[in-house]
Amino acid sequence: MTIDIDNFSSHLKLPLLSTKIKIKSETVLKSYNDLYHTFTLPLLGDYSHNFVICSDYVLKGFKDHILAVDSLSNYIDSITLNLNNRSTVLSCIDQLPIIETLNTISLSEQLLIKLNFLNLPILTKCVTGSDFMIVIKFKQTPPINYVLSYDLSFVADENYAEILSRECFAIRYMSHQSHDRFKLIQLIYNKGHVSLN
Repeated sequence: MTIDIDNFSSHLKLPLLSTKIKIKSETVLKSYNDLYHTFTLPLLGDYSHNFVICSDYVLKGFKDHILAVDSLSNYIDSITLNLNNRSTVLSCIDQLPIIETLNTISLSEQLLIKLNFLNLPILTKCVTGSDFMIVIKFKQTPPINYVLSYDLSFVADENYAEILSRECFAIRYMSHQSHDRFKLIQLIYNKGHVSLN
């Protein structure tokens, strides 16, 4: 994981250990005729970062070393990182490729959608009074299941999250916005709660 040290206050520590978290789409909260899938990030680890959606392709046919496929990305309208509810959007990805064919020579086993919401990890375990959520809005119900995975990172201090949950500080993020734009946002971490400034 790469962290811009200059952006962090002096008391924020770099992670030493990371593990991969995987959440299956079958377990996610679904609403509005299964068109909205909401993942609430668990209060685990010190940092959460490098979010990725993984799914298989649906094979539809084969001709001249070209596979006709259907892909999860063809069904996604937008993917957002939200704070506490769907109305507070921190980041939005809405420019996903339509994938209908694959070349068998360069075939990858799975579709990987990298969700570059923010340039820095979010603090998760110290935020006891707020929720970070990832909301996927589909154009229509997807024909295949998928997995949301991300890196959960830890620092060498087991009291780190508890100490941060009692402090007030701000972190500046470069946020991915609609139509592939970026803007600078600032999150205020205030005694276990997070707000967008």
